This record gives sequence, C-alpha cells and structure tokens, in this order.
Amino acid sequence: MYHDVRAWVRCAVIDRLNAGSSTIFAAQALESHIERDVDVSDGEGALVYHDRTWHRLGDHSRI
Repeated sequence: MYHDVRAWVRCAVIDRLNAGSSTIFAAQALESHIERDVDVSDGEGALVYHDRTWHRLGDHSRI
C-alpha cells in the first residue's frame, strides 16, 4: 500500500499477454480515489512504473 498519494485504483486482472520479455496486463477497475486535482506547474507530475522503476511524467514525456 502506498501512503500520501493523490490517487489510486484497485483493479482485477482480467488477462495477461506475453510481449517478448515483458507482460502486459489488462485490468478492470474496481475502486478508485482521487485526493485532489494535479497541478502540473507544481513540479509534482504523475508517476508511472516502467522498466522496474518509477518515472515522473511531465512536459519532457509528452509525445
């Protein structure tokens, strides 16, 4: 469990797909909570878990 987070989603895994050395999970959201809106100008953008580490999203990650 993560504490002091702005938002969370509890999911049920409905399928798994092997993709090379990775696994992609398809999940159904069961419950969620958002503590407050995110202000991207505050330097505390969203976090994403990728390649076994956490990354902060921001202007540098936009496509």
